[in-house]
Amino acid sequence: MASAIPLKFEFDNTTPSSLAEFTAANTVSVINGGTGVSSLELLGASLSSIDLSSTWVSATNITATNVSATSVSSTYIYAESGVSSTTVSGSYLIAANEVSATTASATHILAEGGVSSTTASSTYVIAAIAASALLVSATDILSEGGVSANALSATTITGADSMPLPAPFGYVQTDTDGTDSTNEQNFGLGATTTNIVSNSDDISWDDSAKNFIVGVAGTYEVFANNVLDTGTQSDLIDITILKNGSDVMSISPRCFGNHGPFTRTILGVTTAAAADTLTVSIDPQTGPKTVTLKTGSSMTVKRLK
Repeated sequence: MASAIPLKFEFDNTTPSSLAEFTAANTVSVINGGTGVSSLELLGASLSSIDLSSTWVSATNITATNVSATSVSSTYIYAESGVSSTTVSGSYLIAANEVSATTASATHILAEGGVSSTTASSTYVIAAIAASALLVSATDILSEGGVSANALSATTITGADSMPLPAPFGYVQTDTDGTDSTNEQNFGLGATTTNIVSNSDDISWDDSAKNFIVGVAGTYEVFANNVLDTGTQSDLIDITILKNGSDVMSISPRCFGNHGPFTRTILGVTTAAAADTLTVSIDPQTGPKTVTLKTGSSMTVKRLK
């Protein structure tokens, strides 16, 4: 059966005068059971200017000022104002204001006004204000206003200052004794070392230069637990935190000859730019006395913000 064109009454003021076919300009309003538009091409624009409110909304693409339903399911959900539902499910949830739901589940959740949900689960959760939920689970979470949840699970979590959580760190330990020397030496010189770094893009260890290399600008904590041996000599030892070879801070504890080895620690905080180096040096204060960094010494660099 061929497609048929609906008929309508032609009116002479208020009195039906004749029958006629619908034309391209004729529409039936939503309130009277129609779409309010004359073609499918215009349907999306029409729906995007109104609110969608229903017990259940399901579509490949949903565009509206507000989306409100007990259950919303779509590949793409675009809401100029917000999405509010007991259950929201889609590949993409994009809202200019807030995504609010008991369960919000999507591959991508982007909400300028924040994400508020009992459970928010997504590969990517991006919220300009805050992501707040009893449970937030995602591969990547970016939230300018912070993340608030009783339980939080993600491969990568990034806060307002682009600070990953857990915080990046680098750790190195000496597995053999270092060089016995009267000269200033970087931590681990002459020793076999083992290092652990959380992500080499953030912090890496240069075993030739014996220093950590910062990958991202930030504020860093440097801590070294030095096990020192000065043989039979008593001496003051300069222990210094260095950034790009320049002193950040220094201490001068004493080692008492035959009573060693001694554990001497140093802790400091400094800002660092990408590609800056951070290390700790050891230097006998009065020559020609020698000092050896012993097996089991360790140093840690952690990003604070």
